[in-house]
Amino acid sequence: MGGFIFDESGNFETIQGDSGHIIVEDIPKDKNYTIFLGVQNSKREPVGSELYLNSNQEDTVDFFLSGEYTDQWTVPKNKETETYYYAVKICYIAPEGSAENSTEDTAVLNDNDISFYNEITVYPRRVKGIPIENA
Repeated sequence: MGGFIFDESGNFETIQGDSGHIIVEDIPKDKNYTIFLGVQNSKREPVGSELYLNSNQEDTVDFFLSGEYTDQWTVPKNKETETYYYAVKICYIAPEGSAENSTEDTAVLNDNDISFYNEITVYPRRVKGIPIENA
């Protein structure tokens, strides 16, 4: 059971308020990276807070997006779906006083080119389910 249905390009479909996972793989293991995930609407405005996880020198992180988080992805009443976009950034924050430089790189997912936008197609909520305050 999963709330997100991915295609081969990294785009996915979901229903407003469903929970799911975005798994980021192939992270370099040489350092502890901070992985950020952000979602924008069609006007390139952030929707919800950016999420982040530390890699702990592992090559995979798993972002769990709760129903409360995806409930912010709304569909206007006059539309069947709404499109949102997501991106992942891999950052290394050098320790203070270190000779190393901090790095910040947007991840290109699933062999796409740098101009590719990862889309989220959201369908309207069908069942209210658990009240948000209890989720």
